[in-house]
Amino acid sequence: MAAKSGNAQSIYEQIGGMGTIDAVVEVMFSRVMGDLRIKHLFDGVNMDRLQGRMREYLSLVCGGPNTFGKVDLKCPHAAAVGRGMNDSHFDAFAGHMQAGLNALEVPAHLAAMIMAIVYASRDEIMGRAESGSSPTNAAAHAASGPAAEAAPAPEAEPAPVATKTAAAAMAAPAKSEATETKDSAVANQSIRVNVELLENLMTMVSELVLTRNQVLQILRKQKDSEFAGPLQRLNHVTSELQEGVMKTRMQPIGNAWSKLPRLVRDLSHELKKKIELVMIGQDTELDRQVLEMIKDPLTHMVRNSADHGLEGPEERRRAGKPETGKVTLNAYHEGGHIIIEISDDGRGLAIDKIKAKILQNGLASESELEQMSEQQIQQYVFKAGFSTAAKVTSVSGRGVGMDVVKTNIEKIGGTVEMRSAAGKGTTFVIKIPLTLAIVSALIVECASERFAIPQISVVELVRATTNGELKVERIKDTPVLRLRNRLLPLVSLRKLLQLDTGEVKSEDDTFIVVTQVGTYSFGIMVDRCSIPRKSL
Repeated sequence: MAAKSGNAQSIYEQIGGMGTIDAVVEVMFSRVMGDLRIKHLFDGVNMDRLQGRMREYLSLVCGGPNTFGKVDLKCPHAAAVGRGMNDSHFDAFAGHMQAGLNALEVPAHLAAMIMAIVYASRDEIMGRAESGSSPTNAAAHAASGPAAEAAPAPEAEPAPVATKTAAAAMAAPAKSEATETKDSAVANQSIRVNVELLENLMTMVSELVLTRNQVLQILRKQKDSEFAGPLQRLNHVTSELQEGVMKTRMQPIGNAWSKLPRLVRDLSHELKKKIELVMIGQDTELDRQVLEMIKDPLTHMVRNSADHGLEGPEERRRAGKPETGKVTLNAYHEGGHIIIEISDDGRGLAIDKIKAKILQNGLASESELEQMSEQQIQQYVFKAGFSTAAKVTSVSGRGVGMDVVKTNIEKIGGTVEMRSAAGKGTTFVIKIPLTLAIVSALIVECASERFAIPQISVVELVRATTNGELKVERIKDTPVLRLRNRLLPLVSLRKLLQLDTGEVKSEDDTFIVVTQVGTYSFGIMVDRCSIPRKSL
């Protein structure tokens, strides 16, 4: 029986098929396993099989391929009911299913129909005799219940809904006119727009912003102009329009994390380790384009943490740690940027192995390594072809890894930092721009030419003078700045870019842009600095 939604197409086809269902289930169970109210119901459960049955179940009730087969619903849920599964647990589980549908932007009216079927099958799923629970009441419960809180709580297998029950729920004219009007109003609050149309709109707003900047530049030279008032209003409206257009590109980072729970479970089986994945800040939003570009780097770093970072159960017991290792993803906003932390509570980086590999690859000599700090030695993991794995496997050892991650992050103007402590774990901190459409830049001038430095790398601006508190000093003819009791290495933009105009410029009286790239800080000497500005 194919579930229809008023259109000729089934719900399965309208939501995007198994790809959407698969992602919904991933999001749903990642939330379920973080919900202390119902997590205990899944102790000892084969989660891979459970999720597979849930995908088959949703495919069935949405009118997709029926691979579920004839299964007695009471059997797969007997264990969960035996552990105390009740109506509140079911509501929590269903709430997480609703959250999964919302995260994947399934249209509200289709999501409501799916949830109505789920609630209509509650008694059969819970292994009870049907007791006056009508599809109408179930649909009302789905619309008004705790659908925004948590997620379903079955046990070893999700609740397959009998075809007869699904058919009755779909066929029954359950909704009142008022309910239909309400659902229609909710559905009409959002529309789907072609991405190409949004990109064209972004391009036009870009042109508008650039024109606005030119007009304002002219206005600054004519302070008493009668156009001052209207142009200030134009400036305000353009800024709001720019901000509004940017919001259309934003998506929660949880969309890029939806495949990671399954990845970690597969790695857990393959590596014979117990691994727990904790995801914090799934609702943190960033540009759709940035989101697409960080999916692969994040996947690789989680694989690295599971393979290289976490120890096996026996080794963790000997170290006095819980058998289950933890990989934590944390995302948050900070100063107009997105910070993503990938951390584990594993063994940390093995300095001795890294040193041996550095010497083996001829990247540095023993005398050079002796002068390096542990942090500097650890940075070699970002070198191309560098791997400390003892053998090549499907997970690691191929020499293609962190260098690619770093390159891809830097392509979008981001940075990667690393902190590691022996026996305690490793943390990678990725700092990326909120969007690629807007670049905040500091305009500097050197040798009568102007350059833009991305503000993501700028820490502060200082001016060094010959007789002032801050002045350029030299160590073996290398310029340095003593800034707050530490020496900051300096580079001259004029010399670096070979901007030789014949003009003799003293380096003792100069502006210095203090920048940070990764874990390195240095100053760039320039002639002048302008006000930071934003452009599309």
